[in-house]
Amino acid sequence: KEATKLLREALAATGQKHPYASHLIIHSTEMSNAEAQGALDAADRLLAVVSPLQDQHLQHMTSHTYFRTGHYHEGVLANQLAMKSDADYIHHGLMSYGPVHNAVFCVVSAMWGGERAEAYTAVQRVQDLFMDDPERRDGPDAKKAWSY
Repeated sequence: KEATKLLREALAATGQKHPYASHLIIHSTEMSNAEAQGALDAADRLLAVVSPLQDQHLQHMTSHTYFRTGHYHEGVLANQLAMKSDADYIHHGLMSYGPVHNAVFCVVSAMWGGERAEAYTAVQRVQDLFMDDPERRDGPDAKKAWSY
């Protein structure tokens, strides 16, 4: 709760526009439905900022709040953006961060929201990711993430 309080102060000091503080508020509240409810505005603002970018992790992270608060369709939309960014990364031979996780989260959000066709589409994406490269990791390993 102290971390979330500090993050809210950081957002207030930046006019609610700091994407990393919004991202961390989602992480700090995602384990509780009640706390996640208080992160909806941060998720909405973050998605608005990162939608036009190729930032699949931040696009996806908003869906953690949307799912926890019952906004399943918004979770589907967020993961569709992330899956598009993932596909662009992979197409150019780059390491995407969590493409399977993003697609699976899309499946779950769609299922809980009653969007059967989208759930099937996202399941096909999961299968394609494994079929295209069965050895692909679902994100960079620690060596890549922490090498300077």
